[in-house]
Amino acid sequence: TVMIDIYNALVVPHLNFVILASGDTNRSLLKRLEILQKKCLRTVANSRYNSHSEPLFIKYRLLKLHDIFRINCCKLYYRTKCNTLPEYHTSKLPSIESFLPRTNRRSHNIYIYPIRNNLEKQFINYKIGYQWNNLPDNLKTTVYTSVKSFAKKLKSHLINSYNQHCSVRNCLSCR
Repeated sequence: TVMIDIYNALVVPHLNFVILASGDTNRSLLKRLEILQKKCLRTVANSRYNSHSEPLFIKYRLLKLHDIFRINCCKLYYRTKCNTLPEYHTSKLPSIESFLPRTNRRSHNIYIYPIRNNLEKQFINYKIGYQWNNLPDNLKTTVYTSVKSFAKKLKSHLINSYNQHCSVRNCLSCR
């Protein structure tokens, strides 16, 4: 567990900073960061270089890089819902409630303006709305005591969605 503490102290803060600073824009950079994250995790877990990383993420209850981005986007919007962000941010993320006169099953979603080109998909408002709208309804509708409890529940949901078993036939790393 000391190695996991070192991983959490040295690697996770850098991943959080990079994912917040660069977002989800440069796919080749993110792919390299994912590979480095997996290498670090295998080193921490003292696993082989070609072992599967998903069981390690599950075992140590760690998030993958794209899920770190997802949880940060959802935490930002949750803070908006709780009115703990400045007005500037809350005005940039209107909820669908302001566009629908009555409550329906989509009333907990964010209204995403129609996208005209791929460049608009890179905007943070689109990404936050996309990540929030793809959460299960039970996570969006539950009232949590704090942002930390929401993040803990979301992290648990994301880790439980990881695949523990290899589905590749005659996999070399499973032998």
